[in-house]
Amino acid sequence: MLLVARTHTGEPPGERLLRCAVIASDRDLLRLQYYVGLLAIDWRDVIVAGEYAVQKQGLAKVRNLCEPLPSNDL
Repeated sequence: MLLVARTHTGEPPGERLLRCAVIASDRDLLRLQYYVGLLAIDWRDVIVAGEYAVQKQGLAKVRNLCEPLPSNDL
């Protein structure tokens, strides 16, 4: 699924976007399919889903997926 993922421009997404989709899916293949599809519509939503969490004040950045994932996060 990740190998065929594309952004709205038709280009393959970068590693950060793929990491965001994987983290946002929370090990659920249907959710991963959703986020891979969302990459083709608006990749920014995938970043929010992967790197941010809802807190009392709104969204807060809880991860930086620009860097490779540590093995204990997989």
